[in-house]
Amino acid sequence: MSATSWDGLIVMCSGTSWDGMATSPKEIALRLARSGPVLFVDPPRSFVSARRRAHRGTTSSRRGVYEIGDRLARMTPLVQPGIDRPGLARFTEATVKRQLRRAVRELRADVDAVIVANQRDVFGACDERRRIVFATDDFVAGAELMGVRRSVLQAQQQRQARSADLVVCVTPEIAETWTGLGVETAVLANGCDPELFADVDDTPYASDVTLPSPIVGCVGHLSDRIDVALLDAVADTGVSLLLVGPRQPVDGLDRLLARANVQWIDQRPLTTMPGYLRWIDVGLTPYADTAFNRGSFPLKTLDYLAAGRRVVATGLPATRRLDTDLVAIADTPADFAAAVTSELARPVTNDDVQRRQAFAAANSWEARAAELRKLVAT
Repeated sequence: MSATSWDGLIVMCSGTSWDGMATSPKEIALRLARSGPVLFVDPPRSFVSARRRAHRGTTSSRRGVYEIGDRLARMTPLVQPGIDRPGLARFTEATVKRQLRRAVRELRADVDAVIVANQRDVFGACDERRRIVFATDDFVAGAELMGVRRSVLQAQQQRQARSADLVVCVTPEIAETWTGLGVETAVLANGCDPELFADVDDTPYASDVTLPSPIVGCVGHLSDRIDVALLDAVADTGVSLLLVGPRQPVDGLDRLLARANVQWIDQRPLTTMPGYLRWIDVGLTPYADTAFNRGSFPLKTLDYLAAGRRVVATGLPATRRLDTDLVAIADTPADFAAAVTSELARPVTNDDVQRRQAFAAANSWEARAAELRKLVAT
């Protein structure tokens, strides 16, 4: 390790790997590291899976703690197979805590806070001053989506509530659930990276897009959270539809992707997204109206605005709470398609682009990280 002082360390235990898609914990960790040391902790991985990854040379196969940036370190806890099977979940937590304790000793760090953005109770491993849950989604409401029994997630949530000093929630809807468990809460909405998308219109077009303009697009994970009927209705208008991101099996998605005016491109690094948004005239946030989604705050809406793009989104509470005319809201397939057609018919003006980017800049990850650091210091 470098000679960097790791005192005042914030440990961010994420629900997704550093190597995966951009997520709130990763974006916040990057900004927190600009003003103090951060240890980013991947979800635990079985040593069998890690061995396979080692053969492929991926960084997440590395053991122990290692630096990945200035004042930013990473570790991937390695545990037994069957990580979350009944009878093994608690053993997994105990193993992760031992490895966290070892990593903090190696860094010779004094820990200001452990922030847990997953369902595991690993508090107390680092003699941390503050114990914070980062509730990025209503995981109990999403039990079926994640393929986990609701009772298991409820029990995990209750254990975390008993251990935490504070639960930071991305929406008031999630905060209401945690408040009912008797724990203090604060609301910290998701943000965006204005710097990444500031010069989209001067960025080279992504070379693998083959659709004719105009193009409307949806960037992000294609899962059951997406209402495919909305995208079908958009495709029915004849406009080109670009979808960029990993996909899961979803009813109707194969049929949609088979259409001549629809193109799907698998997950790409975040740094390449400006090249794809260069193609897109209108960004789509077609989330289904479910209990899980009603507690969420979609990242893509602010990303589109940061790129200066027109936006059509469904009326999730978080979207309506933005309270801006820069996002057209529609919920039925017919209304969603009509909103897209209407946005495409509107001329693009420099004033509108600047308004969208200014709105996004006021909701940056930098601002969110500053708010979180204040909560840590409380």
